[in-house]
Amino acid sequence: MLQNEKRKYLILLLPFALLILLFELMPLANIFINSFRNPATGSVTFANFTTLFTSEYYLMSIKNSLFVSLLSAFIGIALALLGAYAIHTAGDRMKKFYITTLNMTSNFQGIVLAFAFILLLGNSGILTTLGEKWNLAVLNNYDLYTTSGILITFIYFQIPLGDLVAVSFV
Repeated sequence: MLQNEKRKYLILLLPFALLILLFELMPLANIFINSFRNPATGSVTFANFTTLFTSEYYLMSIKNSLFVSLLSAFIGIALALLGAYAIHTAGDRMKKFYITTLNMTSNFQGIVLAFAFILLLGNSGILTTLGEKWNLAVLNNYDLYTTSGILITFIYFQIPLGDLVAVSFV
């Protein structure tokens, strides 16, 4: 009877396993294999990696990506820990409200989040336009498309997720 139950659960996991195979493992394998191919001839080569690690442009991109990732993760974790501590010490009613808000904001990600930030803080965003109209220096000269703008977007995304993870351990 126990074997039949295990078999039933394995069968139910097949669609999920198929999705992982099709949308994660196969593209990853394709990228890995094509990274060793010459785009013009299709022959096996290490030239792509030589170009990647000798080009100042690519190295700068890697350094900037690592900088933004690590700094936003550190700031996001620090703020999430403060939020998790606040949840832990709050009353039951406040906990429910805060966790409900976290669940809602943690689903605000990807293209929707990027679009919202562009609408608010983009070149002709609402807050940027108001900053120009009211002569607020912080908003008037704000550029969302810089490192600090990307950091704010990443941190906004990481705080609710970090809070939910930290709360689950408390």
